[in-house]
Order: sequence, then C-alpha cells, then structure tokens
Amino acid sequence: MDLMMIFHLADPLTSLLLLPVFSFIACSIMICGLQWYQFNSVKAMSAELASMEIAGEQK
Repeated sequence: MDLMMIFHLADPLTSLLLLPVFSFIACSIMICGLQWYQFNSVKAMSAELASMEIAGEQK
C-alpha cells in the first residue's frame, strides 16, 4: 500500500498529528548526528593541538 494512499484513507486529524511527530523524530536524529560529528572533530583537533604543543611546534 502506498504511503499517500494511507494518508488519504486515514482521518485528516490523524495525518496532521503524525506529520509533526515524524518531522520531530527526523530532525532530532539529524541534530544528534551533527552534534556527534562536531564533537568528534573538536576532539580530534584538540588532540592534534596537544600533540603539537608536546612537540614544541607552536605557531
């Protein structure tokens, strides 16, 4: 069964309630993924800066 057919068969109120829920879940997953990526890149950069300080290669 097609997704649009399900939305046409369902009560419009149910469709209006489900759309924000799916949008919220999708946005939450995207935000968590971006924060995880940002945290890992910051951690990698700070480790690189720390290794440069140990080697005495400060700019």
